[in-house]
Amino acid sequence: MTSRPNLGILCGSALLTLALPSTAATTASDDFSSGTFPATGSGDWAGDWATAGTGTITTSAASGALVVTREATFNNNSMTVGRQYSANTTDTLTISFDFTIDDFATSGISGAQDRFALFGSSAAAGGSTNNNSWLIFGGQDISGLDGSLPADGGNWKFHNGTKGGNLENGGSGENSFINSGIALVLGDTYRFTVLDDPSAENYIVSVDNLDDAAAGFTSGTLGYRASAGTNPFINFGARISANNDTAGFTIDNVSIVPEPSSMLLSCFGALALFRRRRS
Repeated sequence: MTSRPNLGILCGSALLTLALPSTAATTASDDFSSGTFPATGSGDWAGDWATAGTGTITTSAASGALVVTREATFNNNSMTVGRQYSANTTDTLTISFDFTIDDFATSGISGAQDRFALFGSSAAAGGSTNNNSWLIFGGQDISGLDGSLPADGGNWKFHNGTKGGNLENGGSGENSFINSGIALVLGDTYRFTVLDDPSAENYIVSVDNLDDAAAGFTSGTLGYRASAGTNPFINFGARISANNDTAGFTIDNVSIVPEPSSMLLSCFGALALFRRRRS
């Protein structure tokens, strides 16, 4: 009788391989433990952390994580903190980070322009633009971005693009974003893992609420918003719809690691199917 492979053991082994400390394997990482900003982290960073966009942004790593507070000087403007890293643009990468929601506006996340944006890009960017690769949004309702996008209830969602720079997918806006069903909760920390494949211009993303063990989601394979560039950046930002309002978030445990085999891709896909079947 042919035995069936144990998914838990296979995926556990693959994840363990990635989790084992290996200086040679780590492209870039930053846990902000030095307490300094912007010159922190180790590995193949191509520059320091820097801010971009419009507004006033305050950053501090004194707590051992990167705490970001931004104030909108006028409505509907974006601002980010980001960093360029060095990587072979044909290598599949595992990009992971922790993101905590500290504050969002006096009125909360209430409209299409109120959102967090976490994304890869081919250049420094003050907000999500048509040079994005992978793109994660967290906001109340992104229907204002495209007339056919549905309200999404204030959850994290992931863009599924056609690599042409637009937010639409095949002209159907409602298919442009995958709703994770994981709600944005003030004070909670979310761990994101992005399996980034520049060669295929695709990605898979997983999100887990570290303050709610039951809240987790893994996507299927998603398309880039734009074609891959040669100068990869990782960016974290917020967009605010009200004048002089503020948003705050904390970033920690940023890691960018080359993927050593195709096993994790299979595990992510199987895990996505398993999670959807359970829900």
